[in-house]
Amino acid sequence: SGAAWCPPSEFDFSTLLFREFLQRLQHMGYAQKDGRVHVGIFRRYVSRLVDAVDTELSVDWDAFQGAKNDVWLTWKDIRQGVVAQAVPNVKISIFERVLLTLETPGSSSLALMYAVIMFFCILISVSLVIVQSMESICPGSNCYSEIETICVLAFSVDFFTRVVCVPFSRPALAQHDWHLEVAVPHPGHTNESVMKTRLQRLGDFLSKPLNII
Repeated sequence: SGAAWCPPSEFDFSTLLFREFLQRLQHMGYAQKDGRVHVGIFRRYVSRLVDAVDTELSVDWDAFQGAKNDVWLTWKDIRQGVVAQAVPNVKISIFERVLLTLETPGSSSLALMYAVIMFFCILISVSLVIVQSMESICPGSNCYSEIETICVLAFSVDFFTRVVCVPFSRPALAQHDWHLEVAVPHPGHTNESVMKTRLQRLGDFLSKPLNII
């Protein structure tokens, strides 16, 4: 089925997310090459995966093991827990849904449409810079100024909407790679916090090279 018109209202700890999570555990040397992972290691890093989204979320650890008391979990064990929703869905706020629309084209049809519109705004803006530098086409520097103004307004609205939403949005919801990296960090960084304050989120956003204006 195609993407929904609007971004989802809940974050799903999906089978795909847990599959990539297990692969990262293997890559970092926290799991066996055959995919088995010690239950203690699994609980430690799943807790980080969950805390990056909601520190108050309760995990049903028994759902991953069933009636077994094995100390090693296989992908089959982990998958059955995911299917049983051992980690419940998390509600996504309006700020986060707006940010998903602006940053993640794959989150909904609306987000994809917005990405296409902004792409053409960028294309038009760059084309205007080129055209306005050619006196044979644009004798005065103010030609097509109305179109240029519309593009600048679109970029300004986009930027300030992000500034408003970022402090109230959990980065794990829109930044899939960051979510996995902070959940399963490199050795020596396992004690770093998976949560960020609103001020830290805003600071991270404003410090990005493309956002320094």
